[in-house]
Amino acid sequence: MGVSVAYVTFADPDGVDDEKEVAVAAWAEEGITGRIARWDDPEVDWAAFDAVVVRTPWDYVERRAEFLAWAHRTELVTRLLNPAAVLERNTDKTYLRELSVPSIPTYWVGPGEAVDFPVLGEYVVKPSISAGARDTIRTGDRQEAEVHAARLAAGGGPR
Repeated sequence: MGVSVAYVTFADPDGVDDEKEVAVAAWAEEGITGRIARWDDPEVDWAAFDAVVVRTPWDYVERRAEFLAWAHRTELVTRLLNPAAVLERNTDKTYLRELSVPSIPTYWVGPGEAVDFPVLGEYVVKPSISAGARDTIRTGDRQEAEVHAARLAAGGGPR
């Protein structure tokens, strides 16, 4: 019996996950039995897989706590790639504050904090928990950037 791997995705009504069939076909060429599975499908027996590959669970943004709980449960019964601790850290981009590598200037705004960006030529404003550029804008207008950041912060967005 060969290796069985789950390709983890989400309920995708818009068809944005266009790589799942390609990945599973590539695995088959290597003798790996792949199955496409939604992370929130209660019918999936995660223990039946030799490994679970987290690929495109883009709806975690609205349901992050539920997604992370699933990841922690799943890694108890099979090999989860990436581990739950990595998913927990990487699904909230505030971890970028701790990196000691060169990066573009970044300003963090939390709920209730004033938004006062420096004068720059361009702004990219996004929530710390996002996927697929959701709620992200790119603008040269400082006021537009500040208004967007304030709106996100009021909704619990960027931190």
